[in-house]
Amino acid sequence: MAAPMCEKVTVRMMSGEVTEIPAVGTLADLRQIIAQSAQTCPEFVRLLRGEDVLEECIDVQSLADSEVFALVTPSVPNLLKALRQHEFNFRGLNERSTSASKVRGLNVLHAAVITGKLDMIRFTLLEEDFDGVNDTCSDGSGYTALHLAASRGLVDVCLELLACPQVTHQNAHSVKDGTALHVAAQGGHLAVVLALLDCEHFTAVNEVVVADQWRQDWRERYGQTALHAAARSGRKDVAKMLLDHPRFTSVLAYTKAFKDAEKMAEEARQTEIAVMIRNHPKVLKYRRAQA
Repeated sequence: MAAPMCEKVTVRMMSGEVTEIPAVGTLADLRQIIAQSAQTCPEFVRLLRGEDVLEECIDVQSLADSEVFALVTPSVPNLLKALRQHEFNFRGLNERSTSASKVRGLNVLHAAVITGKLDMIRFTLLEEDFDGVNDTCSDGSGYTALHLAASRGLVDVCLELLACPQVTHQNAHSVKDGTALHVAAQGGHLAVVLALLDCEHFTAVNEVVVADQWRQDWRERYGQTALHAAARSGRKDVAKMLLDHPRFTSVLAYTKAFKDAEKMAEEARQTEIAVMIRNHPKVLKYRRAQA
């Protein structure tokens, strides 16, 4: 016996693309499916039949064999509503998050970056009334939006931020972890490291961590390059990428504790990385030049 055919809703997107979706569940379920297809968030999707916006209480089955229009409409209220779904609470566009302590003190762009939703990030960057594009997190980390994206390995988000004219914090240092390149190297996010190395707007490739002297470990941190970060964290692929890349030249940099990246790898028991650094042609060339 043949299975009964599922009734479907015909959905026409703003692009003109037409798709059919099973007429089951709630309107929120339908919006979620459309949002995934359009790579946006459900709160940005409005559904219309004719000229009328569909009410949330509508029976989706009643839409079977009919056509609805999916309109993607970013707005500040929709943005804040979408962020609430990710446990970020904002009283306004330029307010700091009042959520639980782990996400308290972030602005709307920081929160959007953490979600990884490019549509929310793009809307926030383009919103004229938003004035926190280059703000740092007020949680003591000093992280910018780019630091947050780099720490999570969100290469598409990093590229979006690096390409945005309003973003001027590309080379900013956090309180203790250095630049976005340091953070990406430490986390082993190879694609982000490559994106930063290849980006002409990111000019802090060879900068070192500048640690405050009140920190107990300031001598260990002060002077660390991205190669130090990769070496002590056991990120062999990242270390090799840095050594191989023509823009990275700080291969012999020392910390205030007189440790180069090779020494730091040895102390972290990352023997393979230490040997790789020691025998790399770029390192050998620079050591010959210093002799």
